[in-house]
Amino acid sequence: MSDQYYSSLELFITNTLGALVYKKTIRNVVAKTPIEIDTQAFPSGIYFMRISSPSAQIFIPVIKK
Repeated sequence: MSDQYYSSLELFITNTLGALVYKKTIRNVVAKTPIEIDTQAFPSGIYFMRISSPSAQIFIPVIKK
């Protein structure tokens, strides 16, 4: 079985107030490929990550210690 291929993904990270703190467009990616995000500048707290493709959206809560 081959992994799903995406020509474009949008990655958004918002804080608990809904303010956008990170946005990235990722092109030509295969599912399960690790994506690195530098969060050193983010204060500790709870964030919400949304990954969007043309066919689906995934929401993931993130805790930065």
